Amino acid sequence: MSKEIFGLEFEVYLQAGVTYTEVIDQIKRQVGEGRTWPSAIDYGQCHAENTQDFWKLAFDSSLSHGGIEIVARRRVPLAEVERVLKATRQFIDLERMARTSSTGYHVHIGIMSFGHFKRRHDTSTYEGRRKASYGKNVKVFDIRLNQTYAYFQSVLNALVSASRRTSGGRAYNGAVRGSYERITDTEKEAYFKDRNQSAPRDGNRGVVNFGKLVDYGTVEFRQHQGTYNVTTAVNWAKLMHRITSRSWNPKHSKIDLNDFPVTVDGLADFLGLGQNRLRAWMKRRVRHFGFEGLARDQPQTARPTEEASCETFETAEHLQNEIILQIENNENLYRRIRALEPRGAVTIERVKRTVENWAIATGWEHNFRLSVFDAVDWEYITLQINLGDIAGN
Repeated sequence: MSKEIFGLEFEVYLQAGVTYTEVIDQIKRQVGEGRTWPSAIDYGQCHAENTQDFWKLAFDSSLSHGGIEIVARRRVPLAEVERVLKATRQFIDLERMARTSSTGYHVHIGIMSFGHFKRRHDTSTYEGRRKASYGKNVKVFDIRLNQTYAYFQSVLNALVSASRRTSGGRAYNGAVRGSYERITDTEKEAYFKDRNQSAPRDGNRGVVNFGKLVDYGTVEFRQHQGTYNVTTAVNWAKLMHRITSRSWNPKHSKIDLNDFPVTVDGLADFLGLGQNRLRAWMKRRVRHFGFEGLARDQPQTARPTEEASCETFETAEHLQNEIILQIENNENLYRRIRALEPRGAVTIERVKRTVENWAIATGWEHNFRLSVFDAVDWEYITLQINLGDIAGN
């Protein structure tokens, strides 16, 4: 996945006797001293601009004695997250975390770097992000994302522990406001045209949080309980990323949520997932929590017919983001690219040729013009594959 996406926060308890220095030193060994803040800091400093590019430990007043927040650097690749979690797991009091409901795992997905949101404003600046938050593109995304999350809330509840299900009424875990589901077309248009109101339309700090959109250009997902399980952390982040992408991408705007059952298969089909590991993980997860009915295999949901057009992906940046998503979520495509090549040995020519052949074989080629396909930064995609930052599910 793109390096412009993830910011992850792990609320944890350390084992008795473990010092902050021990944890910090282990993180340094995984990511380097230049990417690790040298000491634990107050939570207020945690999101200061000068600390954003560092892994850090932050004191969190919401946690009782012994609690600390481990915060990844911004734009962190998931492969790096895996290394850090595996290396520092020895310091975490996993039994205490299993007993408590006070820790959380928060996922930030960066959206303001995508061309769809920065066409009229320089979203690399605070002022640019502030102006963009009043624009139609961000407001459409706000509506779509909250409606999607609300529609599949039963499935998402089944993926998390009982203390984090929205029926519990916890303030930090509030469900999407009902006004998003009830909004009329007239109310939408009024919201889109209102230059005095910025996104979000109705509230923050629930399962979906737009509170950091202007500060950091991210939307935050706050539902998941505290975890230090590598598979769970990575798959939840991928799922939140996929929901986000499906919500902002204009290509998917005509897909009707009501055409999909509220089940794991319904959510996976809506997100365009094949029979991959993310779908399988969701089924295992809901079965683990006793929601067998949501996990039963169902025929793949028929997609609403969309008019094939070479204008679907109008820019190389847009197409590039979609190609990355396809590689991430299509295990067969990823395996064809990697074949038997050792890590770090995949060539630019191989990546481009394999994606092109796959697009022709599946009919995906109708979604773009050849000139846009050629303009994709294939060197960047190849580099990310070789680094392990882009990997199949």
